[in-house]
Amino acid sequence: MKRFAPTRPVLLEEIDEAKAKKLHISSSISASVIIFVPRIENGIPEILLVDEWSLFDSDSKLKAPAGKILSGENFLDAAKRKLPIETGLKLLSAKFCFGGEFSSTTNQRHYKIFLLGDKVEGEVAWGGDGKISRKIWVSVEKLEGKINLAQQFGLHYMVEVAKTLNEEYGMAFMNSY
Repeated sequence: MKRFAPTRPVLLEEIDEAKAKKLHISSSISASVIIFVPRIENGIPEILLVDEWSLFDSDSKLKAPAGKILSGENFLDAAKRKLPIETGLKLLSAKFCFGGEFSSTTNQRHYKIFLLGDKVEGEVAWGGDGKISRKIWVSVEKLEGKINLAQQFGLHYMVEVAKTLNEEYGMAFMNSY
């Protein structure tokens, strides 16, 4: 099997929520959605990570739940489809954190849309698409070295959005990141 060398993602263009909503997936444009699911445990903010096998992110297997946006699908629908598959949680609402066009390993333009899953229901459960080997909560303080480089970039935007959710999240994230 051919090995792929890890690549450092390069942000080519930042996009806002309005432009992210207008993305049209095609043979020349691909996109993925990344969902940061936070919780506060004993006053410490944590993010749910999954351990997923991937050819393209060999710099880290731990990542926030994520998935490709399908043709004709918007980023919120993709997040609602992907989160239950990878975690067992149902996404009720999400807040846009950041979007950008990143360098790609193919000839396609590739966008990543980072969301904060501010309301979820259910319990973290097994099952899914067979790529996930574990699901863990990691404190935000320890998160940066554990996730892939593109998600580390989006993490900073997610923290700023998380601080605005409510007083408990605001205090916890300000004290920890």
